[in-house]
Amino acid sequence: MHDFDRVLETFRTTRTLMANQQQVAKRAGDQAAATAWEDRQRVLDYAFYVLLFAQLEALVNERFARARDTRCAAPAWPERRGWDVYEGRKPGQIPFEIRLALVTDRRGDAYRRIQRYYALRNHVAHGGLQEPITSIDLFAEDLQALDVALDVDS
Repeated sequence: MHDFDRVLETFRTTRTLMANQQQVAKRAGDQAAATAWEDRQRVLDYAFYVLLFAQLEALVNERFARARDTRCAAPAWPERRGWDVYEGRKPGQIPFEIRLALVTDRRGDAYRRIQRYYALRNHVAHGGLQEPITSIDLFAEDLQALDVALDVDS
């Protein structure tokens, strides 16, 4: 996840600045402004949720491409079986769920967690700001654990 740390640090810095503004409004007794800053923080969480998920998606793409290239280059058909249909195709041309299933166990916990995150990512990316999301810091921790879980051999 190439830009993960930079995205997360930007989130934390922005969130702190916004929380400070909310505190200033509260100390001034301006409840409307404090509430507005709270709402902005919620929207910020949604935006960074999508940005951080994009880092995970880029990782899945990278692992998929590596596995595909390794398998397609194998001289023996049993090693190429099923993979050669993806030869020459960009990861973005293949549905995310398929790429994910090819780099992690569909029956495993990592796959289920990523699928849940993906469903929420789709909801948010298509304008939905109603579904509650977990703490961005907890989400980031789990994404880092998933980075390790996706470190599979081709």
